[in-house]
Amino acid sequence: MGLSRPMDISAMHIDGTTSPENTLPVFSAEPWVWVLWQVAGGGNCDLSQYPHVVTSEMLSELLAVIPQNGRGWRVLQDANFSSVTFASGTVFEKVIFAGRADFSQAIFGAEGGFEQVRFENKADFNDAVFADQAVFARTVFWDGTSFEGVRFGKGTSFDDVSFGNGTSFNGAVFEDGIGFFDTTFEDGTSFFSASFGDGVLFFGAVFGNGADFSGVKFGRNARLLETSFENGTSFFAASFGENTSFEETSFAAGTSFREALFDTGARFRWNRFENGADFTAVRCEDLVFEGRTKEETGLLQLSSLSGMDLGQVVLCQVDVQTCRFIGAKNLDRLSLSGKVVLPGAHKRRAFLFDEMEWRRKTRFFRFFLGLVLPLSPSFLFPRWREDAVEIGTLYRELRKGQEEALNEVLAADFYYGEMEMRRWSAAWGTRFVTTFYWLLSGYGVRPLRACVALVCLWLSGALLLQNWGFVESHSFTDAWTIAVSATVYLVDFETEELTIPGRNMLAGLRLLGPVACLLVALALRGRVKR
Repeated sequence: MGLSRPMDISAMHIDGTTSPENTLPVFSAEPWVWVLWQVAGGGNCDLSQYPHVVTSEMLSELLAVIPQNGRGWRVLQDANFSSVTFASGTVFEKVIFAGRADFSQAIFGAEGGFEQVRFENKADFNDAVFADQAVFARTVFWDGTSFEGVRFGKGTSFDDVSFGNGTSFNGAVFEDGIGFFDTTFEDGTSFFSASFGDGVLFFGAVFGNGADFSGVKFGRNARLLETSFENGTSFFAASFGENTSFEETSFAAGTSFREALFDTGARFRWNRFENGADFTAVRCEDLVFEGRTKEETGLLQLSSLSGMDLGQVVLCQVDVQTCRFIGAKNLDRLSLSGKVVLPGAHKRRAFLFDEMEWRRKTRFFRFFLGLVLPLSPSFLFPRWREDAVEIGTLYRELRKGQEEALNEVLAADFYYGEMEMRRWSAAWGTRFVTTFYWLLSGYGVRPLRACVALVCLWLSGALLLQNWGFVESHSFTDAWTIAVSATVYLVDFETEELTIPGRNMLAGLRLLGPVACLLVALALRGRVKR
């Protein structure tokens, strides 16, 4: 439309007509002509003083007079559409907002939005309203976009949209069926206290340099598929509705779901957590963690389940080698399925990361106070005893659950860990007894150690009898036979041939021998059950 010619006012709306929504009158001819002249003259647009309905035809007229660049895109400088109402079907297409863009408190009718638009400066959409089926497609927001308090209607989609430096959706309301497809959030995205209706879908989205979903409320059937969260993401105190699903999604180090709430049917499947994820104090009705079933690198890695109620949680193909369980509840009802990798699982026994950390903190004092002196480390540091007691409780609940699941291997490992924590947290007398129990048979689950202890008992008894037990000299073979026989009461040896020390030795063998044999039997039974 040439600027040297008078406008064809007959083609424009007449003052007093109403919008399709029957809310506000459309622009009268004279103000609208002035707007077109203003935009064509300098590329700036200010409709904030004309809070009337803008229809798709009027937007087409506006775009037609905006200067073009060499690629045919309309270049608009500063644009102020604050509080403007756009009729249904009003779409900005192939427009570059080179200056500041203000759409605060604007209202977009159904199927309105932005396609192939670039915002090169800050864009403000605070408290705007988008009706159903709003569309953002192939649009770029370069520098600081704010959607705080915005309401997005049903079916709104973000398709191949890129958000640059610092995007905020704080307090935004997303109704049912919202979709983010191949959307990129490059730097510091925040959805703090936003709310999503049912069926929100993030597919192929990328969150760079941190994302904050603290306090966000997700409705039912929320799905995050093939999404990437980079450089730490927080879902602190977020709530998820029924059948929430995270699938094939990657989380960078520092991911946290602390104090989040999951309703029934929540699933984490085939995800990747770098350096684990923090699920401290998470509340859930039914939660499944499932990693991949092939290569070990596909195992889902967790860093903390502290304070979480694990009564309805399933771990499948999960790596918990660096996962903290301190404060977790109902571990006896925790379900372990498939491959669950614990620290030490490929070595002598599986244990918890909490025990490994406790041993690392107390290793110096456990040696000098627990071995050299008849004291427990808790004598000087009561907090260590409290931690050991709590870790022992974790082991006891885990052992109970694995015994009920007939997993004797893990049950034996957890029993060993339970006894270790009891040994280091008990008073000196109890610790003395449990230390001998550990030394002689590994708490009844180490048959080789029990057999070695029994053989050592026979050997020491035979040597003592040979040197100081007989009135007359006897061979080592005779002494060995008597020592072995005395432990199982096979022979009633003539005590006249023994000295008084020898008789005491024989009595000691008859007392300790059955105990050692019993420990061997218990350890062998435990090994056979495994």
